[in-house]
Amino acid sequence: ENEGYYADMVRLVGWQNKQEHTLVVAPSWGEKVCWAGDWSAGTSNHQVPDDTQAPTWSVKRPFWTTEARSWMFGGGSDQGAHSFEVLDSVVAWVEVNYPQLKRLVVTGFSAGGQYVDRWAALSPEGANGVTRSRGVPLRIIVGSASTLVYLSEERPDPACEPDEDQGPHW
Repeated sequence: ENEGYYADMVRLVGWQNKQEHTLVVAPSWGEKVCWAGDWSAGTSNHQVPDDTQAPTWSVKRPFWTTEARSWMFGGGSDQGAHSFEVLDSVVAWVEVNYPQLKRLVVTGFSAGGQYVDRWAALSPEGANGVTRSRGVPLRIIVGSASTLVYLSEERPDPACEPDEDQGPHW
């Protein structure tokens, strides 16, 4: 599922002719044991640009249990990595490896949208709309999350909800 979203984002960047100035990073929350070599071998099936700067590993890739999709809630992997901390590390990695970065967008769709929404509420990244290490403008986009984080008792009025499906929004 993740590879499809990644390929979609790469295509979208291409359609907008932004590939010279845009980096797409798509962490995947593995729900089974997978070795790095096996994981990397799958990229040849997709038209994914080579990224010589991308981190690689030669050990077993961490995996998250399928029980309740623990990664969506910041849960830990079999190797102790918590998914919110992993995304914090991805943000830091992008800042270090792309020092001319002008802005950063973190987005998620569906279960990924729920994850990004929870991460945004609990992570120190994005305080005051910027990253914590270099102050790069950070934008969070949540798409089609079936649940949202509310920080107060305030909720939208049901009158604000559409009466029927409004179709795709691009």
